[in-house]
Amino acid sequence: MHSPTRVIVPADVKKRNKVLDANPKLKAAVAGKKFVPVEAKDVGIEAVDDYTVRISLVRPAPYFTA
Repeated sequence: MHSPTRVIVPADVKKRNKVLDANPKLKAAVAGKKFVPVEAKDVGIEAVDDYTVRISLVRPAPYFTA
């Protein structure tokens, strides 16, 4: 993967602009793109407890073992 297909930035406009102003490359990459609201459950990663992470996949991936 040479470039991400999704970028997560803050939903709050002021916070988002602060993040984008701090990173000119990121700002250029998202210029003109549509922002879609995303919640934590949409990402597919969950901290079950202090020692366990649950990753939900849309389809099987050979590099993830069951």
